[in-house]
Amino acid sequence: MKLKQLVILLTAMGGLWASDVAARGLYPINDNWRSVCYPEGRYDSLTQQNLQLPHNWDDYYCHIAPGHQNLYGRARYERRFALTPLTKERDSRVLAGRRFLLRIEGAGSYLTVHVNGHEVCRRQPAGYVTTLLDITGLIHTTNPSAENRLVIECEHPSTDDVMPWVADPADITRSQPFGLFRGVSIEMTDALAIEPFGVHAWANATLDTVFVETEIYNHNSHGESCVLQTTIGGKLKKETFSMGARLHQTVRQSIPMREVQLEHWTPEHPQLYTVTSTLMHGTQHEVTDQVETEVGFAVYNEQLMSRPLWGVAEREYLYGQSHALAPEEIDSRCQTIKHLTFNLFADDGEPHNLRYQQQWAKMGMLWWPQFSTHTYFDTDEFKENFRLALRQWVRERRNSPSVVLWGIQNESILPTGFAREITKFIHEYDPSSSTLDRLSTTCNYGEGADWLVTQNWSGTYEGEIEKYGEELATDQQLLNGEYGAWRSLGFHADPDTAFVKTDPWTEEHAAFVLWQKMLRAWDVRDRVCGHFLWTFFTHGRAGGFKVDEGHSLLDKFGPLNPKGILTLDGRRVAAWYVYRAYGHHLKAGTLGRNRYRPMSWWIAEGKRLEAP
Repeated sequence: MKLKQLVILLTAMGGLWASDVAARGLYPINDNWRSVCYPEGRYDSLTQQNLQLPHNWDDYYCHIAPGHQNLYGRARYERRFALTPLTKERDSRVLAGRRFLLRIEGAGSYLTVHVNGHEVCRRQPAGYVTTLLDITGLIHTTNPSAENRLVIECEHPSTDDVMPWVADPADITRSQPFGLFRGVSIEMTDALAIEPFGVHAWANATLDTVFVETEIYNHNSHGESCVLQTTIGGKLKKETFSMGARLHQTVRQSIPMREVQLEHWTPEHPQLYTVTSTLMHGTQHEVTDQVETEVGFAVYNEQLMSRPLWGVAEREYLYGQSHALAPEEIDSRCQTIKHLTFNLFADDGEPHNLRYQQQWAKMGMLWWPQFSTHTYFDTDEFKENFRLALRQWVRERRNSPSVVLWGIQNESILPTGFAREITKFIHEYDPSSSTLDRLSTTCNYGEGADWLVTQNWSGTYEGEIEKYGEELATDQQLLNGEYGAWRSLGFHADPDTAFVKTDPWTEEHAAFVLWQKMLRAWDVRDRVCGHFLWTFFTHGRAGGFKVDEGHSLLDKFGPLNPKGILTLDGRRVAAWYVYRAYGHHLKAGTLGRNRYRPMSWWIAEGKRLEAP
């Protein structure tokens, strides 16, 4: 019987689309959830009906009181579903041979899952990477229209010492999401299939050979005779092999590409290619799986050194929702960052939604993904969880040509030996990181990675803003992971008054600091890699007593980190218009003759460019 199921085009950027070639399907179940939350230290419960994922139970009480006021506890999510509405498949004989995976893209912090009363896992560490749980045999396939009951419990404790991402009361810089803060799907494959995120493709520097590794799992109770056919750019490579029962195997292929003349991916020309992996079995070579992986090939050290990097960092933060961003919100942020002509983006200390990398690869944006911030516990359990989560983090992102650096930890407190071990893991999971200089980093502190990236806050916390350019051009810096300035929303001053570091934090004071840093970095552009504005959007702090965005008492939300050129609710401050004007003239090649304009001109020019 020929199967007519959905094909998943599993790209390196995490996106999935459908067609009708092979027995593979991904079925989102993000609507119609019911959830009950049991807050830690309270006797009442909170309930929501008809809930839409992504969702975060914590609405960030830190905004109404100083100190660490995040919400902790347990949250129980429940949803009913039948296979027929999802897969459109009514033939129980077809479904009986399929493998079903529960795909949870982000959850804080530990998962206990039941399907139809059967326990799938108990208190399994989750977090910012994808959790894949095998639920084959637990859902109703003999009657595809029968209702299945899925229960996911998220445990989010106030203290934790075994996860790479923790809500630590002693560290006020992080706000951990509570709940299913990214999407949930049912993934259906054949019993003999390519593993999710299991295709990795890269090329040598001259692009005359493409290397492909494909992870395959045989879940059958019998061995299989298999053929893996891999195509890219019109070139085809077949590999015949045998797999024993219930075994995992990685097939490695080298595909000569001299006749194809592949092109490098660059920000100016973001060339992408599709690797099609077709898995067949049996004497008739029946197709059992097909995966399409979108890739690009970059030479990363050249990307870092061949242009001034005009970067921005942001926390994946939305007021009241934190990381629970809808796809439209992510797309809008990416388009806005590109609109300001930034060419380099940094995740701020935690893995962002995979939708970001889809956008960066298509837009030609260089990218510095970051895995963790300022967290280490010297226990075997913590280190093992760190390794497992980091492995998944790399697998999800390694095909993206946008990635120029792997950020292991910001403000790192990892021991040197452990950072070296993690760097070795990255080179193993992503061979292009060692062959094409895609380096691992720690930032601000910490030895053991390939590169310790500095953070230079001269003119904001300490130091002299006039020395910023020459400091950045030293061998110890070259790339600045963060620069920024405090400001208070609606508090204004004359934009052309002389700068005094101790002046009040007006919007113009902040704009002046950022403007000066941009111009001084431009002066040494032939000797540096670049620098990152921190931050794009203002974000909430998980406690603390710093000033907020408001100047008057009526404006105060509570403790924030008000360095964003956009406010929590998306309003533009004075610095936004300076960046708009600077980026426009940088792109147009007119920055040189406009460098010495007064601050008021830059603000007015930015507003003119933004006018409808």
